[in-house]
Amino acid sequence: MTGKPTEGSAPKPADFTSALDAQFDAIENTIDGDTRSDARTSVHAWKASVEADRLKSELAVIGEKIKSQAETREMRKEYALKALGLAQAAVGFWMMMFAMAATVNVIQNRPWLSDQALITLTAGCTVNVIAVFLVVVKGLFPSKNGDEGTKSEVPKS
Repeated sequence: MTGKPTEGSAPKPADFTSALDAQFDAIENTIDGDTRSDARTSVHAWKASVEADRLKSELAVIGEKIKSQAETREMRKEYALKALGLAQAAVGFWMMMFAMAATVNVIQNRPWLSDQALITLTAGCTVNVIAVFLVVVKGLFPSKNGDEGTKSEVPKS
């Protein structure tokens, strides 16, 4: 077989390539330098415009992230103060209960609450206050890696 296409067969890719090269050479020779320079300038202007739009978009996204972080910080402050107030109220309540128990013990010369009842109430309520405080704080300030106790990740090497 020869390199020339026979009747009914498709021409070889090399024939197309050489034909396209010849056409591009002919077109290139007809375009003057000013036209090429204008085309390059237009392409560079278009690229600069696309880059500027991309940067504006990124700047808007970053601005929204900063605004969201500021709002989140304010919300965390508010709820952290509420959690702290809850803990302070619980401690104040138990200080009042101990003071009342001591006062009743001194005035009536008998215990208002038995030692076991006082220990049980104190321990139970203290555990509840600490648990609520921890849940609120963990909700306000989540760890960056998520909950380490529930995830089992394979270390990446």
